[in-house]
Amino acid sequence: MPKTETTEKGFTLIEVIVTLALLGLVLTALYSFYLFGLQSWQRGIDQTEMQQSARIALDTMIRELQKAEEFSLHNENSEIRFHIPGDSRTMRFRLLNDELVWESYPSGSIGYFHNKVALGIKELSFATRGNLIAITLTAGTGECSMRLFSSIRPRNTYSQPLE
Repeated sequence: MPKTETTEKGFTLIEVIVTLALLGLVLTALYSFYLFGLQSWQRGIDQTEMQQSARIALDTMIRELQKAEEFSLHNENSEIRFHIPGDSRTMRFRLLNDELVWESYPSGSIGYFHNKVALGIKELSFATRGNLIAITLTAGTGECSMRLFSSIRPRNTYSQPLE
Protein backbone atom coordinates (compact mmCIF):
# COMPACT_ATOMS: atom_id res chain seq x y z
CA MET A 1 0.00 0.00 0.00
CA PRO A 2 1.21 3.33 -0.88
CA LYS A 3 1.75 5.74 1.92
CA THR A 4 -0.75 8.59 1.77
CA GLU A 5 -0.02 11.95 3.09
CA THR A 6 -2.58 13.39 5.43
CA THR A 7 -2.92 17.09 5.39
CA GLU A 8 -4.78 18.72 8.16
CA LYS A 9 -6.98 21.55 7.13
CA GLY A 10 -7.28 24.54 9.47
CA PHE A 11 -6.09 28.04 10.13
CA THR A 12 -2.63 29.04 11.03
CA LEU A 13 -1.99 31.20 14.07
CA ILE A 14 -1.22 34.21 11.85
CA GLU A 15 -4.53 33.85 9.98
CA VAL A 16 -6.45 33.73 13.26
CA ILE A 17 -4.65 36.82 14.62
CA VAL A 18 -5.22 38.80 11.40
CA THR A 19 -8.90 37.80 11.37
CA LEU A 20 -9.37 38.83 15.00
CA ALA A 21 -7.61 42.15 14.39
CA LEU A 22 -9.85 42.92 11.40
CA LEU A 23 -12.94 41.90 13.37
CA GLY A 24 -11.82 44.17 16.24
CA LEU A 25 -11.41 47.14 13.85
CA VAL A 26 -14.84 46.57 12.32
CA LEU A 27 -16.51 46.27 15.74
CA THR A 28 -14.70 49.39 16.99
CA ALA A 29 -15.88 51.36 13.95
CA LEU A 30 -19.45 50.13 14.39
CA TYR A 31 -19.43 51.00 18.11
CA SER A 32 -18.02 54.47 17.40
CA PHE A 33 -20.73 55.06 14.82
CA TYR A 34 -23.40 53.86 17.26
CA LEU A 35 -22.02 56.03 20.09
CA PHE A 36 -21.89 59.11 17.84
CA GLY A 37 -25.52 58.54 16.83
CA LEU A 38 -26.57 58.09 20.45
CA GLN A 39 -24.81 61.32 21.50
CA SER A 40 -26.40 63.22 18.61
CA TRP A 41 -29.81 61.89 19.60
CA GLN A 42 -29.28 63.02 23.20
CA ARG A 43 -28.13 66.49 22.10
CA GLY A 44 -31.29 66.78 20.02
CA ILE A 45 -33.46 65.80 22.97
CA ASP A 46 -31.63 68.27 25.25
CA GLN A 47 -32.02 71.08 22.73
CA THR A 48 -35.72 70.34 22.26
CA GLU A 49 -36.30 70.37 26.03
CA MET A 50 -34.37 73.63 26.36
CA GLN A 51 -36.39 75.27 23.57
CA GLN A 52 -39.65 74.06 25.07
CA SER A 53 -38.66 75.35 28.50
CA ALA A 54 -37.75 78.77 27.07
CA ARG A 55 -41.02 79.02 25.13
CA ILE A 56 -43.05 78.03 28.19
CA ALA A 57 -41.24 80.66 30.24
CA LEU A 58 -41.86 83.40 27.69
CA ASP A 59 -45.50 82.40 27.13
CA THR A 60 -46.19 82.37 30.87
CA MET A 61 -44.68 85.82 31.38
CA ILE A 62 -46.60 87.26 28.42
CA ARG A 63 -49.89 85.74 29.58
CA GLU A 64 -49.54 87.13 33.11
CA LEU A 65 -48.09 90.52 32.17
CA GLN A 66 -51.00 91.13 29.77
CA LYS A 67 -53.24 91.36 32.84
CA ALA A 68 -51.03 93.88 34.69
CA GLU A 69 -52.37 97.28 35.66
CA GLU A 70 -49.03 98.59 36.91
CA PHE A 71 -45.49 97.28 36.81
CA SER A 72 -41.95 98.20 37.81
CA LEU A 73 -38.47 96.87 37.05
CA HIS A 74 -35.96 95.94 39.77
CA ASN A 75 -32.50 94.40 40.24
CA GLU A 76 -30.90 95.98 37.17
CA ASN A 77 -33.94 95.17 35.01
CA SER A 78 -33.72 91.42 35.67
CA GLU A 79 -36.92 91.35 37.74
CA ILE A 80 -40.39 92.70 37.06
CA ARG A 81 -43.05 93.34 39.70
CA PHE A 82 -46.66 93.92 38.79
CA HIS A 83 -50.23 94.09 40.08
CA ILE A 84 -53.32 92.54 38.54
CA PRO A 85 -56.68 94.34 38.86
CA GLY A 86 -58.74 93.04 41.78
CA ASP A 87 -55.74 91.28 43.37
CA SER A 88 -53.91 92.90 46.29
CA ARG A 89 -50.81 90.75 45.84
CA THR A 90 -47.60 91.98 44.27
CA MET A 91 -46.39 89.49 41.68
CA ARG A 92 -42.94 89.17 40.18
CA PHE A 93 -40.89 87.21 37.68
CA ARG A 94 -37.18 86.75 38.37
CA LEU A 95 -34.27 84.34 37.97
CA LEU A 96 -33.26 82.20 40.91
CA ASN A 97 -30.05 80.42 39.92
CA ASP A 98 -31.02 78.98 36.50
CA GLU A 99 -34.75 78.83 37.22
CA LEU A 100 -37.37 81.34 36.18
CA VAL A 101 -39.66 81.77 39.19
CA TRP A 102 -43.03 83.45 39.50
CA GLU A 103 -43.76 84.72 42.99
CA SER A 104 -46.51 86.69 44.67
CA TYR A 105 -46.46 88.56 47.93
CA PRO A 106 -49.74 89.39 49.64
CA SER A 107 -50.36 92.65 51.39
CA GLY A 108 -50.90 90.61 54.59
CA SER A 109 -48.71 87.88 56.00
CA ILE A 110 -50.34 84.81 54.44
CA GLY A 111 -50.60 83.50 50.92
CA TYR A 112 -47.00 83.59 49.64
CA PHE A 113 -46.80 81.90 46.23
CA HIS A 114 -43.61 80.57 44.60
CA ASN A 115 -43.68 78.63 41.33
CA LYS A 116 -40.83 77.39 39.16
CA VAL A 117 -41.84 78.26 35.61
CA ALA A 118 -38.82 76.97 33.67
CA LEU A 119 -35.38 75.47 34.20
CA GLY A 120 -32.16 76.19 32.33
CA ILE A 121 -32.78 79.92 31.94
CA LYS A 122 -29.44 81.72 32.01
CA GLU A 123 -30.40 85.35 31.46
CA LEU A 124 -33.55 87.39 31.87
CA SER A 125 -33.96 91.09 31.26
CA PHE A 126 -36.79 93.53 30.87
CA ALA A 127 -36.93 96.96 29.28
CA THR A 128 -39.78 99.46 29.08
CA ARG A 129 -40.77 102.10 26.61
CA GLY A 130 -43.91 103.75 27.85
CA ASN A 131 -46.37 100.94 28.54
CA LEU A 132 -44.52 98.45 26.33
CA ILE A 133 -42.49 95.76 28.14
CA ALA A 134 -39.67 94.12 26.17
CA ILE A 135 -38.52 90.71 27.43
CA THR A 136 -35.21 89.03 26.58
CA LEU A 137 -34.64 85.45 27.70
CA THR A 138 -31.57 83.25 27.19
CA ALA A 139 -31.72 79.50 27.79
CA GLY A 140 -29.06 76.80 27.55
CA THR A 141 -25.29 77.09 27.28
CA GLY A 142 -22.66 77.02 24.56
CA GLU A 143 -23.74 75.97 21.10
CA CYS A 144 -27.01 74.68 22.58
CA SER A 145 -28.23 78.09 23.69
CA MET A 146 -31.02 80.25 22.37
CA ARG A 147 -32.22 83.78 22.96
CA LEU A 148 -35.88 84.72 22.72
CA PHE A 149 -37.28 88.24 22.45
CA SER A 150 -40.81 89.44 22.86
CA SER A 151 -42.71 92.52 23.88
CA ILE A 152 -46.05 92.98 25.51
CA ARG A 153 -48.37 95.89 26.16
CA PRO A 154 -50.38 95.13 29.30
CA ARG A 155 -54.10 95.54 28.64
CA ASN A 156 -54.90 97.35 31.87
CA THR A 157 -52.21 100.05 31.91
CA TYR A 158 -53.23 103.46 30.69
CA SER A 159 -50.49 105.57 32.20
CA GLN A 160 -46.74 105.39 32.67
CA PRO A 161 -45.52 102.35 34.63
CA LEU A 162 -44.54 102.80 38.27
CA GLU A 163 -40.79 102.99 38.78
